[in-house]
Amino acid sequence: MKRIYIILISIVALLISSPVKSTNVWNGRMALSWSEKIMLFSGAFKNLTFGDVISVKVCDVAPQEKNPQLVLKAATTNWPMLVSFYLNKEVINDRVEIVVTSDIILAMRQYGLVLQGCECTVTSIDTYSSEYSNKQECADAIWFGKARLATWHDFVHIPCFLFNLSDARPGDIMRIAYQLTGRHNEVGALRTYYIGSDWDWYGFQEEPIKLQKSGYIDFQVNSSIYNRLIGKDGENGLVISGLGLIITSVHMLDKKGAPLKRKVRKDGGTVMYDD
Repeated sequence: MKRIYIILISIVALLISSPVKSTNVWNGRMALSWSEKIMLFSGAFKNLTFGDVISVKVCDVAPQEKNPQLVLKAATTNWPMLVSFYLNKEVINDRVEIVVTSDIILAMRQYGLVLQGCECTVTSIDTYSSEYSNKQECADAIWFGKARLATWHDFVHIPCFLFNLSDARPGDIMRIAYQLTGRHNEVGALRTYYIGSDWDWYGFQEEPIKLQKSGYIDFQVNSSIYNRLIGKDGENGLVISGLGLIITSVHMLDKKGAPLKRKVRKDGGTVMYDD
């Protein structure tokens, strides 16, 4: 099992108000290490719908220099990563929350879920509905939610497990929507990378782009980028970092700018654990 080093550590920590009604799917106290993990059977997510939230309560989060991390994977034979987090205390408080796409739900219902990480302790895992639940304009998004990028340590991570589910081709467009926060009167900046199976970084747009107002920005996916993003080992993917902004969605468009519809990935692997 590969470890995740600091250069790929990503965050999709979402600042969403506390749930009024939630379903607890795990409760206890587990100090995570790369050898200690939490396993959840597929039945725990039978009522989840796209746009709902998985909320992981954490404590004992180590200082940033120790690289505290949390990783969610589907419990298949090839353990594809669903999402990874860098536990930035400035952003997460005591919860890490992710708005789930249909693909994450499908993977969890088929295979169950594995939580791994380091330098943190998990005390509960809950699910609940959110403002995004069954929101049709989000149905074909690669990723959506509210990821606050407060420092260059913070990331949105989109593994190729999810990216493969859009019917993308070389020459198509990746559209990243965002909101500027205006904190400290900073000018919003954005930079993106795609990562390989060895977790080396390859520049997609290496230099920060200054953003003057909230909206979206488009990147063309050339053949080289496409080949790396659509890797088959389950660990390639896209990392979006930024400063002074909130990432709200990532969509794929065709060459003419029309949104691409999702298609179900068929090669998720063999189930390891089931109920």
